[in-house]
Amino acid sequence: MQNLHAQIEGSAKFVPTTPGRHVVAEIDGILALNAATYKPMSTVRFVLLDDAVLVARKRRRRNASESDKLVADRCWPLNEMLVLDTKDTACAYFRQISRIQAVVYCRTPH
Repeated sequence: MQNLHAQIEGSAKFVPTTPGRHVVAEIDGILALNAATYKPMSTVRFVLLDDAVLVARKRRRRNASESDKLVADRCWPLNEMLVLDTKDTACAYFRQISRIQAVVYCRTPH
């Protein structure tokens, strides 16, 4: 968890270190899409923990000398989220059960 907090700015706010919490997998190369238009907005990284999914995006650089830093963007507890697989595409539709807001992510083509 300390490594996660060092790599992703603001991750400690969403997923603080607690006994037993650990990273299960990290997935790069995911596009965040506008839910209304399906136009790409940014590239994100998914961090799957044993109890939540953290989404981190690259911080916009102000100048060329700054390095690309990941910033925590969203986090969903696994027991409160619904993932709908859209058939015949590489997209997934994420929706928090208690909220109307939806987010769409797609795997980038290799």
